[in-house]
Amino acid sequence: MTAVNLLWGPGSMPGTTGNSTNIIIGDYALDDADDSVAFIFSLPKAGTVTHIGFCVGSTTGTPPDYYAGLVTVDTAGLPTTTPYGDSAIATYSPVSTGWVWVELPTPATAVAGDIVAIWVYPTAAPPDAANHVDICNAGVMSGHKLPRAGTFTTAWSISSSIAPHGIKYTSDVYGMAVTAFADVSYDVADTPDEVGNLFVLPADMLCSGCTFQLSNVGANASMEMILYNAANDVLTSVVVDDEDKLRGYGNRVNLYWTPVQLAAATSYRLVLKATHATAIVRPAGLVFESTGAKANGLPEGTNWQKTQRTDAGAWSETALAVMHMALWISEITFANGGGTGGAYGAVS
Repeated sequence: MTAVNLLWGPGSMPGTTGNSTNIIIGDYALDDADDSVAFIFSLPKAGTVTHIGFCVGSTTGTPPDYYAGLVTVDTAGLPTTTPYGDSAIATYSPVSTGWVWVELPTPATAVAGDIVAIWVYPTAAPPDAANHVDICNAGVMSGHKLPRAGTFTTAWSISSSIAPHGIKYTSDVYGMAVTAFADVSYDVADTPDEVGNLFVLPADMLCSGCTFQLSNVGANASMEMILYNAANDVLTSVVVDDEDKLRGYGNRVNLYWTPVQLAAATSYRLVLKATHATAIVRPAGLVFESTGAKANGLPEGTNWQKTQRTDAGAWSETALAVMHMALWISEITFANGGGTGGAYGAVS
């Protein structure tokens, strides 16, 4: 048994997720020969990068082709025109909105820790106001210096938020390949009235509380955070009977309880239940482009998924979604002295 004081789960990643149901916000129009958008990040591992990904918010008219590639950054942390890792720049032909994977004509040889950029910019046939694409350049999670997004008109303008972006290695997806927000506006009269995560753990853990994000909460809203076992028994719960007690809602909320022992490879649910008849309670979360993207996009992405139900009915899960929630853990016990990777048990 090891005494610790740590957060466990997808909500342990710092930052604030958005408060819309549509990730396509903060679009940047590439409607001029000088316009560019970039996503700057640190490569998570060595290997071969075969694709780059981003989200297209809209298309106008008949957009021309664009260039898209993985490039180096300069000493100021800004994208250069140099392809990274002996890769080649691709030609991207807009055909639809939503998530886009662009295959690099020559893959990039990645070195773990290198800071690089996905860069999308016009070809020699420039776009214009009547024929162009808008690329999502903000919205997934704020409060970050890296990853970050940037736009160019006459100079680079760098944001402090994570925009939808991703890279494919030969067999893995990394980045924030996000297609939508998973937050839900609800109250006890709505469907659903309980929203959270279904999860399993890699070891026995003593849980002393939780953290979660509210992207919105109405005046006088009340709510209950509940920890269930697989049989729907309430292991513990905390009631917040008025939103004024949250102070600074819209961001992180920490709640604590008498420690509860949780077992490895066993299903649990951590959910937020609205208990006010009319006031909005909106927890925040994300929907990912694929199972692989979710696995590597947030801590414990493989082993946590969104769960919800109405009026104490049957639970339903959304495999590609995860709510921004995590557990406060004070003790960990591994049965064989160590942990395992991947899925730790059936999440059902």
